[in-house]
Amino acid sequence: MTKLGIFAVTILAAAGACCGVEARAADAKTCTGLWDFIETDCQLTWYGITLYGVIDAGFTYQTHGAPLDPRSPPGSAYLVQRYSRSSRWDLAPNGLQNSFIGIKGTEPIGGNTSVVFALDAGFDPYSFKLSSGPGSAAHNAGVPQDQQTSWADSSRAGQWYNGNGYVGLSSPSYGTLTVFRQNALTVSSSTIRWAPLTPSRPSAGRG
Repeated sequence: MTKLGIFAVTILAAAGACCGVEARAADAKTCTGLWDFIETDCQLTWYGITLYGVIDAGFTYQTHGAPLDPRSPPGSAYLVQRYSRSSRWDLAPNGLQNSFIGIKGTEPIGGNTSVVFALDAGFDPYSFKLSSGPGSAAHNAGVPQDQQTSWADSSRAGQWYNGNGYVGLSSPSYGTLTVFRQNALTVSSSTIRWAPLTPSRPSAGRG
């Protein structure tokens, strides 16, 4: 089983163990079945814990491209790089944003204050490899530029938590304070669920 498979199973097991099987009413629509999940943007939520993510996959033609690298967060050379060379048709993962899967939650602890958390991991939608910028760079180390794949360095280094991984407190009166791994202020903080692609584009490298 791949690291991503282990991560997904862990998420589902934790959600099931902690949350039971009955869905708690939420502001957003909760899925009622498989077809509802496929056809709408309903949330997979149990007792305030939501399974969420994005799959960004496509096909591309590049006038100056290089072979896809499943380890690299962007996957393909969407901008001309020093290793770019001939024109080519190729798979196009993570063109708008890094594909990812994760869990997030909000749990009231008293008054109008809640504990919030999120944990997610970026991956290549074709190979299901966890995003690893350093891995893609190491794979191409010493390789002539005209033979390199579309690599890119990144803070996503193959960890099972290579995206968000934070916990904190939130209150409508005082705001939200979180610690540990999270998006930079330059990245949109809007909620992204299993849904059709949107124009928002979080950074694949996270700095």
